[in-house]
Amino acid sequence: MTIRTRIMTTIAVAFLLAPTLLLHADDTTKPAATAKTANVKPAVAMSASQPGNAAPQSTGVDNDTPRLELFQGFSTFWGVPMSGAGNRIAWLSGGTTSLAINTNRYFGFVADIGVYHASRFGPGAPPAGRTVDANGQVYTYMFGPRLSLRRGRLTPFAQALFGAVHASEVTLSGCSGIGCTPLPSENSFAMAAGGGLDLTLTRHFALRLVQAEYAMTRFKDPTSSAGQSTRQNDVRLSVGIVFRFGRTHRPPPPTDIHP
Repeated sequence: MTIRTRIMTTIAVAFLLAPTLLLHADDTTKPAATAKTANVKPAVAMSASQPGNAAPQSTGVDNDTPRLELFQGFSTFWGVPMSGAGNRIAWLSGGTTSLAINTNRYFGFVADIGVYHASRFGPGAPPAGRTVDANGQVYTYMFGPRLSLRRGRLTPFAQALFGAVHASEVTLSGCSGIGCTPLPSENSFAMAAGGGLDLTLTRHFALRLVQAEYAMTRFKDPTSSAGQSTRQNDVRLSVGIVFRFGRTHRPPPPTDIHP
């Protein structure tokens, strides 16, 4: 097992355990909060019923927006057009994990990590010049702002992410000798802009029905003899589950109203 494989395995295990641990931590606060509310409700109701006393007014604070949203899902990443000779991104499949920190019901910041696998290379692979079995990995690391519109159970959002992408060397399966590694390891600037739609199931869970983004990379053009970096146009589509934790504001504690 290589060092990179061990690192990716550790990250995967941490992300899989995170929802369970955070949900347990969030649920431990519920009994105390419920008991406190139960103790003060009768006093508030009696006080409000007294002549000359007005009922407590709503503060207008949003108590339903989650503080953290952890997304885990399946993702595809491909170049446009897919047969473009100047783009090493052809058709990749893998997974995406993102963590959104919401400052209020509309605005937040997102950190996004994607891991993708390439199983084919071509056309033009040696020696026959066709598409062949191959092996390669692509990793994206991006960060940026998100705008959300929370309306009932549906939450459409738009975001813009900026960061980097790392592509491992591509090796041809069942190949030995010169030309069996047609693409070297490479790092590039990356960005993604688009949006998605979440469907709320419970306070802690939502389905990401779709997340569609235009993505841009700046790898070296493999067809260029000078090895110049050029812009590549890509598309990323993702679906999955959103785990939600905490709230942007805690409900204000009930207060007794006395004559």
